[in-house]
Amino acid sequence: MKTLTDAEFITATERFKWTFAKTMPQDPHEYIVRSKTADDETYIAMFQTIEDRGVWRTWGNTQYQYLYPGDGYYYWKMTDDITESKILNRAKEEIKDEGKIPLGLYHHYKGNEYEIIGFAKHSETLEDMVIYKARYGERGTWVRPLSMWDNLIEVDGKSVKRFEYTGASENKDELSEARRALLSTLRKCEKIDLDTQAKSQRTLLERRIAALNVALGLIDKEMTK
Repeated sequence: MKTLTDAEFITATERFKWTFAKTMPQDPHEYIVRSKTADDETYIAMFQTIEDRGVWRTWGNTQYQYLYPGDGYYYWKMTDDITESKILNRAKEEIKDEGKIPLGLYHHYKGNEYEIIGFAKHSETLEDMVIYKARYGERGTWVRPLSMWDNLIEVDGKSVKRFEYTGASENKDELSEARRALLSTLRKCEKIDLDTQAKSQRTLLERRIAALNVALGLIDKEMTK
């Protein structure tokens, strides 16, 4: 199924009648029910577009993908399996636009350039994390709390963004390079004998391996687009 452009996605949304969710007034949004739509092909195309281009965010204790096509709304699905998908949701951006952080290139306020390659969740605290890599020097790959990415800091008496979005990733060569670096680190971690490690070190190593696998999965998914 073809991934829709923003303009195509917006046009697709206009083919449906969206219903306000009266049972959730604390979280205002609208939805469409798949079984009640007469255009399943368009429903599937919208689902696939959210799947391919959506930004990962956390609501409650669950992560979802959200799409911002530019019509003032924020769209998301409830499952990653199209065969199980029953509804699609949307809400106005001014209500639900916190945490909108796209993959791509960023400029750090100190001058260096970085690239977000994925998102993850801390296995113990469930805190949202950003997976990113430097675009200078050894081009290391790092993990940082989401709260320490999209925040304002004071510099010379002025409030500035810690990281400023500068655009989408340039090409898949960068992703390939990041994948090789992550895979190399993963292989080194996997060679460590867990039985020889102290409990705390073993736990940290297991978490690192899990985070690396998540990052590799996200890169692989991005490279297949």
